Amino acid sequence: KVPLLKQLPNDQQPLLAGFCETCYYQKGEVVMAQGEPGDDFFMVKAGQANVLVNGEQIAMLNPGDPIGEQALLSSEPRSATITAESSLTLLKLSRAKFEELGLKDKVTFANRKAVGCGGGRTLVTQPPSPKTQEERQRMAQAMLANQYLSTMVILDDTRINAMIDVAWKQNVAAGDAVITQGDLAADYFYLVQEGNFDVDVDGEVVCREGPGGSFGELALLCLVPRAATVKATSDAVLWV
Repeated sequence: KVPLLKQLPNDQQPLLAGFCETCYYQKGEVVMAQGEPGDDFFMVKAGQANVLVNGEQIAMLNPGDPIGEQALLSSEPRSATITAESSLTLLKLSRAKFEELGLKDKVTFANRKAVGCGGGRTLVTQPPSPKTQEERQRMAQAMLANQYLSTMVILDDTRINAMIDVAWKQNVAAGDAVITQGDLAADYFYLVQEGNFDVDVDGEVVCREGPGGSFGELALLCLVPRAATVKATSDAVLWV
């Protein structure tokens, strides 16, 4: 279920599992804090965990969900705070052990076709669409303006340009839902090129996104259900 670890040879995966440590947390305990250096990767074995960004809950993690796989390759600051929603059991693997086993050289971060895709599904992608310099600038500005995305990852020029390079255009008709609240197939992040969208949580419109806006950023971070329904209120064009 973890894109990074799925790149390991099959004979290495049991070896990796054997070096995981079991950790226990009581309800309310903090597993990791946003902004602190990341040295360990976790997998939820039992219980539930909250994902909070800037103090706001954005997702709930369940058994089988991964936490912080980026820590196996680098010490980037944690992009979110994780707390135990209930009695929580996690499997932990440290970056030091990962490197000791010689596994770091056998993986790279998941490529575009693996981002966010779990549960054995095949992620459908399209060839990148050509972009003008003006479009690239607008896309970069939209990413930097996304308050959650900018706290989840370090948005330097290299990373921004890599995301822009692989994006394709998608036309959306008025009334069409691009994502649906609760959908487990949370695989794509969207930038609005043209048109307008309502963001609906539990039947209530909580915000609207227009040109220069974006949504679906959690798909770039973790495998969790969609937190809202996003529907076009006019004919629109998205970058995916």
